[in-house]
Amino acid sequence: MLALAENPPDRPVAQLIARGEPRALLAPDVRGDTVTPLYHFGPDGPVGAHGEPPGTRQFLVVEAAGSVRLVTLPLPWGTSEVEVLVNLRQSPTGSAASVAVRDPAVGAGLAYMAQGALDMAAQLFTDVEAMLYSKFQNPLAAAAGAYVLIGTDHSRDETYWDPWLERLADSFRWLSDGAILRAVRLLRRASPDREGARKGLIEAFDRGIPFYTLGLVWLVEGLSAFPDDSECVERLDQARRLSWLADMREPFLILDLRQGSA
Repeated sequence: MLALAENPPDRPVAQLIARGEPRALLAPDVRGDTVTPLYHFGPDGPVGAHGEPPGTRQFLVVEAAGSVRLVTLPLPWGTSEVEVLVNLRQSPTGSAASVAVRDPAVGAGLAYMAQGALDMAAQLFTDVEAMLYSKFQNPLAAAAGAYVLIGTDHSRDETYWDPWLERLADSFRWLSDGAILRAVRLLRRASPDREGARKGLIEAFDRGIPFYTLGLVWLVEGLSAFPDDSECVERLDQARRLSWLADMREPFLILDLRQGSA
C-alpha cells in the first residue's frame, strides 16, 4: 500500500491489488444525487452484479478528482449489506467515501468507534458480549465487540471473555484485527505477556491491513511498546506511515493513496 501511495503506478490501482480481474462500477446501484452516489455490497460482491465470486477480502477503489482511495469493505457481515457513499464534492470537512453496515444492532455504534468514543459505542451496540461470542457467524462484528470490551473494561485480571479473544485471533487468519486485539489485551494485563504481545503484533502486521481504523491505531500503539526490537521498529515505521494516509473519521479503514505522493 505504501508503495502504491509513494510511487503512483501507470496502471489502475485496482488491477494491481486484485488477485483476479477487478469489477468496474461505472454507475451506482442506487440512483440519487449525482455527486453522492451510493453503492451496495454483499458477501458475493456488488449487489446486482454478476461474475466470479470475490476472494476473502473485498476492497473498493474510488478514483475521482485526481484522488485514489482504497476502501476496506467489512464483508462478509452475516446477511447484512454494506453501503458506500462516495462524496464527489470533495468537501474539505467531509469524508470522500463513507462506509456503513446495514445492521441495526451495531450500525449506529460503529461511527463512535472511529472517534474513540467506545463508551458511547457500547451503549449503542445491542449486546457487546453477544457480538464477541458470535464470532463464527460474524467475526467482523465479534472484532467490533472486542474493541469495545477492551476499551471500556479496564480490568487487568483474567476475564471470562479472554478465551474468546484467543479463538477469534486463531480461527480467522485473514483477520488482522483479531491478532491486534489479542496482543493489546496481553499488554494491558496486570502481568503483561510482552513476548506473546510482540509475536501477536508482528503476526497482525503480516496478516495485512486491519478492517477497522481503530485497529491501525492500536497496532501503532502496540508496536511502539518495543522501541528496541528491530522487527517491531521496522513494522512500526510502515504502520505509522500508513496511518498518515487513513481517514480517521471513518470506522473502517480508508486509505488515500495519492496523499503519500503529494
